[in-house]
Amino acid sequence: MKGLSIFLVVLAVLQLALAACPGTPLAHATLPDGYCAYTWSSNVNGPRMILTVSNGDILVLESGAAQVSVFYRSSDGHLQKAVIANAPDLNHGILVNGTYLYASSPSTVYRWHYTPGTRTNLGRAEVVIQNIPAPYHSSRTLLVDNKGNFLVQSGSGSNVDSTEYRAGIRSYNLTGRLPIDWSTGAWFAKGLRNEVGVVQDRKGQIWGVENGMDDLTRNDLGGNIHNMNPGEEINLFAKPGDFYGYPYCFSQFNISVVRTPRGTQYALSQFINDGTHTDAWCQNPANVVKPVYQLHPHTAPLQLFFYYGTAFPLDGDALVTQHGSWDSDVPVGYRVSRVHFENGLPVADSPFLAYSGPGQTGNDWPHRPVGLALTKDTDGSEVLLVTSDASNVIIGIKYNGGPNPHNAAPSHIRIQ
Repeated sequence: MKGLSIFLVVLAVLQLALAACPGTPLAHATLPDGYCAYTWSSNVNGPRMILTVSNGDILVLESGAAQVSVFYRSSDGHLQKAVIANAPDLNHGILVNGTYLYASSPSTVYRWHYTPGTRTNLGRAEVVIQNIPAPYHSSRTLLVDNKGNFLVQSGSGSNVDSTEYRAGIRSYNLTGRLPIDWSTGAWFAKGLRNEVGVVQDRKGQIWGVENGMDDLTRNDLGGNIHNMNPGEEINLFAKPGDFYGYPYCFSQFNISVVRTPRGTQYALSQFINDGTHTDAWCQNPANVVKPVYQLHPHTAPLQLFFYYGTAFPLDGDALVTQHGSWDSDVPVGYRVSRVHFENGLPVADSPFLAYSGPGQTGNDWPHRPVGLALTKDTDGSEVLLVTSDASNVIIGIKYNGGPNPHNAAPSHIRIQ
């Protein structure tokens, strides 16, 4: 009788979990206790950035089709999709501000008149920003800050450029004549190799996540140090116009022959004898702003997402998508991590949505996370959406109300 009672309890728990986490379970996924992951939508064409608009519709930039699509629920609760915007080479960023929808290609920022709830094609695009240098790093994150500045991120033109010319975030005022040439924008932040994720928190502070350089070597620091350096940066942009080091400096993550803290800036070997960019120059805060935190090298962070809800026990922390490595001897990333904050600053990170292993990816784990957004399920419960451009799916994550899985100290702690 006792065994039957235990079986019934377990069965009830499983039924509750299945009821709370609809859709096809995400194979080979691991999450903290109390969470579940499932396929929210499949056959999405290279989904990159995703956002929820005021009426609850979900907008997704499908890079494989150079289009913006809207996902919404029909009156019977079924998920529907419609294409609302197209423009040449759309590949990453989307933004809704005022009465406009904005989206980016490698060279151009476009916009359309848009009202949340529109589910028909918006027609011809208007060019807003043009002549963005396009080759190599081609993702353009878009943001309007609380002062009304229109921010456009652009990455470097190679692994290590000769100057900082195109690597950073520029600011524009869109109230004048359009289109605006990219080169005329004021530097909001410069010296950022590929700051794909740019986001504003509820205090109005602007943050970014940066993809560091590849194939890093410096003979006097151990030769080939690329597997554990440089760290992928989380930056806080406290003052417009500051310089963050690229291409002259890199952020140490783990160099065995030195004892300086993570985040310490060192000069690249190709610049260290140019008469200016020494280690001392890179480590002078008057020259270079160091990152506030570092993620593991080569994990390719693409979005930092601050969670302010109550449905998930994330306790005011943030999530970051890590698209995954190509320049690491052991593949790393391919997951969503939780970034733990104390006193307003990141102090640690731990896996959130990850491959069940072994390792951090495999043949049965096709996912490479890009964008994050929140939506509501048909029962009103909260769902975290994660786009994966490699597997062409949008993943849904729900919390089933189990014990708070985050009371214990997080694993993979990074204390600076």
